[in-house]
Amino acid sequence: MTAESEKSSFEEWGEFQESSVADTPCKADGVSEDYKIIDPRGDLVVTVGPDGGDDGTSRKFRLCSRTLSRASSVFDAMLYGGYKEQKREESEDWSIRLAHDCPDTFDLFAQITHGSMMSVPQELSLDEIYELTELTHYYDCTDILVPWLDRWMEPFRTLHSSDRLTLRKLLWVSFEVGERRTFHSTCRRLVMECDSKPRDEDESVLASLSDMFGRLDQIRRSTIAAMLNLFDEFTQLLTVVDEKPRWCKFASYQGPHRCESMILGSIVFCLSRAKLFPIPRPEDIDESVLSLYRKLSTIVVHDIGQGERKGSDHSECNPRKFLIDRLQRILADMAPPIEDAHNKMLEAQMKKIGRWS
Repeated sequence: MTAESEKSSFEEWGEFQESSVADTPCKADGVSEDYKIIDPRGDLVVTVGPDGGDDGTSRKFRLCSRTLSRASSVFDAMLYGGYKEQKREESEDWSIRLAHDCPDTFDLFAQITHGSMMSVPQELSLDEIYELTELTHYYDCTDILVPWLDRWMEPFRTLHSSDRLTLRKLLWVSFEVGERRTFHSTCRRLVMECDSKPRDEDESVLASLSDMFGRLDQIRRSTIAAMLNLFDEFTQLLTVVDEKPRWCKFASYQGPHRCESMILGSIVFCLSRAKLFPIPRPEDIDESVLSLYRKLSTIVVHDIGQGERKGSDHSECNPRKFLIDRLQRILADMAPPIEDAHNKMLEAQMKKIGRWS
């Protein structure tokens, strides 16, 4: 071997450094940060996001294909299985496109899979952790998030929000990362605290746990129907004819209906003020179970007080306590939001990602 063809290891390292610098975009030269080197020795370039031209909606990442394959069985099949992504010319750079993934979310995913611990944030918003868990769910590798989950999830265990989309995202996240207590409490909050007003929602959120969301919506409707039915039946009871039992404890056959009339009038007045009379159909109620309960439980019911006959104190006929007791019983008898099947699914997910204890 001649001296001209010989190269020391130091010279080779210098050439490698020059090559790496040449491959790396330079902000000072005005090059956009649409190409990120996660692994300088990486053999795979992943283009993430739709092909949007110059609008910056897609980004490229240089990664290690084997690292991705070890982290995700889906990437293992994609890169080293029978998928077309594994086929490439030996002379070309190995590249694949993930058109449906979010570049920023994939960036965090790539940092985690490649062990760049200092680049992983200590806090994430609910939207960020939702998007990240959607991505790890798709690639079957949510277990890679376990070291950060306790810290990330801490703010959401006591989340003060009754927004339906927010709670649906939290339900998805808590299921995917095996947060049993948060999952249970969020299920109940979706029934009790959320309205049903139409709004634009991410369809993927609805599809991911559609069976669970359908059950929660059904429980909400059934609970609202029971509360409305209570007042519908009671107002009808106050207008019965003499041949039927009357509400007034001191009623006599063909006697006056002053007691029932006072009670009925005050209930109808309060319901009308709350826009709940005539009694609406359950499907026409947009508000939450909790909001409806507050309206119905704060109705002021008047009575005629001391009657004309001695010992006839009509305050005993006041139905307010009876109605509140029945409302509370309706809530207590509400079907459990979570069935055994859902608990078993959650336990299986916890075991799968290594959070079972």
